Amino acid sequence: MGGIAPVDGGFYYVAVSAEGIPRAFAIYDYASRESREIAAAPRGTMGVGGLTVSPAGTELLYAAQVSESGSDLVLLEFGRARAD
Repeated sequence: MGGIAPVDGGFYYVAVSAEGIPRAFAIYDYASRESREIAAAPRGTMGVGGLTVSPAGTELLYAAQVSESGSDLVLLEFGRARAD
């Protein structure tokens, strides 16, 4: 239903609702054993795959299923959030 992208000290992942709908992108920090949401999943996203994070931890790229017939590549840009 989602993706996972390992980074030094943790990993990024897609948090989903009880119905399995992507609701947010988050990072889990091994040292603190805590998760933190980074950005809400865009409205209408049905599924997420191919999650990857830039080396600086400031961009997240993923394939979003937005309809029954196809997917779009989406790039999220955010401030430094990596767990390292």
